[in-house]
Amino acid sequence: EEEEEDEGGTKGAKPSTLPRPPPKQLPPLRNSQPAPKPAGKAQQQLEFLELRRRQLAQAALRAKRRNDLEGAKLLLRRAKGVEGLIGAARGGLPVDIAQVPEVPLDGAEFELGPGRGVPMPPEATKTFLQLAGALRRQHQMCLTYSRQFAHLGNISE
Repeated sequence: EEEEEDEGGTKGAKPSTLPRPPPKQLPPLRNSQPAPKPAGKAQQQLEFLELRRRQLAQAALRAKRRNDLEGAKLLLRRAKGVEGLIGAARGGLPVDIAQVPEVPLDGAEFELGPGRGVPMPPEATKTFLQLAGALRRQHQMCLTYSRQFAHLGNISE
């Protein structure tokens, strides 16, 4: 048995003692030029997807600051999902924009509060509340139109 091990050990040592030719320099697999940027509609889709990914990441940070860790995790997962769509768009594949997750609205962004140390007359309060309601309705209408345009494939509007 010892002889077999010695023979096995010497067989393993023989190939390493043979002089090896220096490794060949292989040309780089990729061109030194950057990949061409997608044009037109594909470029718009790519910009839209990158913006949506940033918005989702910012929403996740806001959720984390509010100690809503589950919401932050969900938003980060959505942002990572959008990264896959970005890769597909960069590769020239068509992307269904209607499948991109929405950015949740932060209710605190639309809350109106009284000014510091400035009492508001009741008429002004009523007017501001009406304006805030109108603004919310317009925002919802804009989101609805945005979804419709995205469904039709026109993401620039």
